[in-house]
Order: sequence, then C-alpha cells, then structure tokens
Amino acid sequence: MDETLNLRVLTFNAWGVPLFATDRTARFEAIGRAIKDLEPDLVGLQEAWTAADRATLLQNLAGSGLNYRHYFRSGVQGSGLLVLSRYPLAEVDFRRFRLTSRPQNLLTQPELLGGKGIALARLETPLGFLDLYNLHTIAQYRPDERDIYRVHRAASVYECARFVAGHSGGQRPAIVLGDFNMRPDQLPYGLLMDLLPLTDCWASLHPSDQGATYAATNPYTGSEGGPDKRLDYMFVQDGPGQHLHPVKSEIVLKETDLPPASDFPVPRPKSFSDHYGLLTHLTLSPAEASGPSAQPGLRQDALAREALQKLLFTLEQGLAEAQGRRKGHLSSAIAATIGGFGRLRATRGSKAGLAKLGLATGAVLLRAWVALQAGQALLSLPEEIQAFQALSEEVKILLTRTQP
Repeated sequence: MDETLNLRVLTFNAWGVPLFATDRTARFEAIGRAIKDLEPDLVGLQEAWTAADRATLLQNLAGSGLNYRHYFRSGVQGSGLLVLSRYPLAEVDFRRFRLTSRPQNLLTQPELLGGKGIALARLETPLGFLDLYNLHTIAQYRPDERDIYRVHRAASVYECARFVAGHSGGQRPAIVLGDFNMRPDQLPYGLLMDLLPLTDCWASLHPSDQGATYAATNPYTGSEGGPDKRLDYMFVQDGPGQHLHPVKSEIVLKETDLPPASDFPVPRPKSFSDHYGLLTHLTLSPAEASGPSAQPGLRQDALAREALQKLLFTLEQGLAEAQGRRKGHLSSAIAATIGGFGRLRATRGSKAGLAKLGLATGAVLLRAWVALQAGQALLSLPEEIQAFQALSEEVKILLTRTQP
C-alpha cells in the first residue's frame, strides 16, 4: 500500500456578491470549467453566495470527480463558503464569527448579511481523516490607518485559531485555507502563526515572492484595488503520525487563463473574479519519515503570549471605540427627540398649508432618525460590545496559561 497521498488543493474567492458583483453567471460558468481543468482533489470557495451561482458552477463541474460538496449556511444569505472534494465527507461543522461588521454600514458594506465564519469539512481519505477548514473574514475597505474593521478581522483570526485547535490540534492533519483579507505584515497573520503550528504553503515555497492574489492589474479591481496584496492563503498542520508537506504552490485563475471568447455566454467576463486562486500540491505521509507531528491545542509559549497580549490590547481599543459609538448614537437620539418636540409645537401653531406640511414632513423624518439612532444604541451596538467583552475575557484567561 502506498503510504503517501498526493493532493491538489485550491482556494478561490469567486466574488459572487449579489447586486454588487458583475458578470456573475458568465464567471461562475467559466470558474466551473476552469476548476475542472485544474483537476484539484479539494476545493474551498468563498463568496459562492447564491443558489443560482452554485448551480451554474456545479453544472460546469460535471465529470470532475468532485462528487462530495457542502455549502455552509449562516446568516441571511449563507456564509458563501462551499467545499468540493474527491473524498467523502465524514463530518461538517461551522462557527460564525462574533465580530463580522458594523450594523450601521449594512447598506454600503453588507458583510453582516453573509454570516461569515470558519467551516470544517472532515474528509475520509485512504490514509485516514483529514480536516479541511475554509474561512472568509471581513474586507479591508480603507487603508491601514483608517481600517475600521482591523479589530474585527483580528478577532476572527483568533476564533479561527481556537476552532482549529479545538477540532484538529494533536488529533488530525489539517488544511486551513480561504480569503483572510490580511497581509503577512499585519497583526492577524502574526497572531495565526504564533498560536498554531502552521506552515504557510506559499511563503515556505516562495520566500522572496509576494504571491499577490488581489492585484491592481485585475480588470475587476483596477486602480481602486490599490497595490498588489496577498489576501488568500493556504496553511497546513501535521497530525499525530502524519505530515502534510507543500510541494508546489501557484497562482491560478487569472484573467490570462480565460478560454476563448466563443466558450462564454454574452457578455464575456473580464476575469474569473476580483481575486486570483491559489493551487497547492501537498503530500500526506507518515510523520516518522517526514517530520514531527502537530502540538495539541493552541501554543502556550512566549510567542503565543505576546500575540495574545497584542490581541487583548486591540480588543480593548475596539471595545472603547464601540462604547463611544453607542454613546454618540444615544446622544443623537436624545437631541433629536428634544428638537422634535419643538418642531411638533411649531406644526400645531402653523396655519399656512405648505408650511404646516413641511413641518409635518420634517417631524416624520425626525422621528425616523430618532428610531434609527436609538436602535443602533439600544439594539445593535450592545451585541457588538458584548462580543468585544466576551473575547477580551477569553484572551485574559488564555494569558494565565501561557509562559511569561
């Protein structure tokens, strides 16, 4: 019996945001065909939000051998996370991130509807169980110094580390992939690498190559995409008696990979997505012949302690900022309510038809504004504040277990 299993693993953000993403039908048809040509054994897709897009994709994957599929449902629209595999699914699980967005930004940044989180698909391979994790964190809409979601993203990566450690640490080999929306020089990346015994597949094979998966040259990002960034990753972690080793990793599903125009419905897409894909060749083999097995759980050394201290500081900043926003919304609601009483009295004392109508309309709008501000202060923000507090308390407990 061959004691080495060769795996071709793909991660790809398909950019299937309803209403916002363009050329979705044509792109998902092209993505299905292209994935079939790549002949992967395992696939983790992000932003496969709608049932129609997933159906188009799967229709064009017919005959690919990726016969085992699971879509992870969460939130209003679903998580957007889809796993495809040549190997049977033995178990699935999902953890929704506690900090995914700001409710007041729902119309312009509808991340909250997606129910983002981390998904687990436990696969039954010829060499035993293998855990495949697929995740998608909140996007960075602004430059670093104005990134209002930096704390949310760090918290999500921390939850990712806890989830992986709890399900796979010291028990099974694992692949952790997805659109992390982070760069290697940012806190979430360091946090993940310091808390888990992971190997960054791209960095281990291409130490001098940035490996940008979000590029300014992509027709769907253009100049608005800013400088090239590596946002999509694939990490591996050993299991007891087994070793996962990256052999080759390449950027795929670029606009230059598109087949001839005649293969597309009209309009022909400019690229597969606003991201590029990452395809990695892995070998799964006995650990005694290849390397040590994974440590159980989260690391508890000095590096882990330093990472947790940085996270705690960041969470406390986020908590203070959220509490400030809640106070601001509450103050706005109170001020608008006081102003509304004056407008109401003016409406009752006015005899001119148009003037009275204008004042009445203003009073209605003012009430709506009060309701919005009060709703943010009393309903939406308390949940965000509770999440900050809960995560901070968890990290404080973990710090008591790490070495000083």
